[in-house]
Amino acid sequence: FWLKSLKSHLPFDNQNNHQNNYHQNNHQKNEKLFSIIIVGTHLDKLDEIQQNVNSYDKRENEIKEMINKIFENNINFKYIEISSISGRNIDSLKDLIIEESKSHSYM
Repeated sequence: FWLKSLKSHLPFDNQNNHQNNYHQNNHQKNEKLFSIIIVGTHLDKLDEIQQNVNSYDKRENEIKEMINKIFENNINFKYIEISSISGRNIDSLKDLIIEESKSHSYM
């Protein structure tokens, strides 16, 4: 639900819903107006087997498929998993937010 709602509020070209075309047609070329960061907040709920790289890749691919279906393969996003209990990957999330915000055209 929230991805479909997000799509309706993001700036897209009306003809083909492509983020990059919107930027090229209405702003300076390669101007980035927003970032999407999807945060998995229950890393602490996964057992050690589920936390391995293959499981992470599987979860990330499932999210990619869902997003590609809704946004028709025309949106970039970042994915990170954190533990709300132990704080694992919180610093990585903060760094990601800072790096993404630096790439926005209005910063």
